[in-house]
Amino acid sequence: MGVATPDPGFVPIAPSAPAPTPTEIGALAHAPRHLPEAGEPHVVRRGDTLWDIAAARLGPGATPAQIAAAWPRWYAVNRHVIGPDPAVIVPGQRLVPPAAGDNRSAATPARVAQGSAR
Repeated sequence: MGVATPDPGFVPIAPSAPAPTPTEIGALAHAPRHLPEAGEPHVVRRGDTLWDIAAARLGPGATPAQIAAAWPRWYAVNRHVIGPDPAVIVPGQRLVPPAAGDNRSAATPARVAQGSAR
């Protein structure tokens, strides 16, 4: 003789609305955004980091070494906007991309560990 399972007291029904499809608004909220043209300022959005911004501007073929070299240049050019900590950027800030060939390096604070601006 087996153990009887209790009656849940309800009967589940199928959902009345269909499952969302990838073309609906909820899915679009996580879609990649349009990349600005070279030289066009980047407006910081929630969740952005200098690492991610540099990676997006470099394109999908960028290596981690290229991104690691690029994000400090973004900081150097925009330090007056960002402030003393490159790991803290705020939505709405307009960041100017470094000029092509701009090899300025940012004097990052010692407390910023490698990769923390990611």
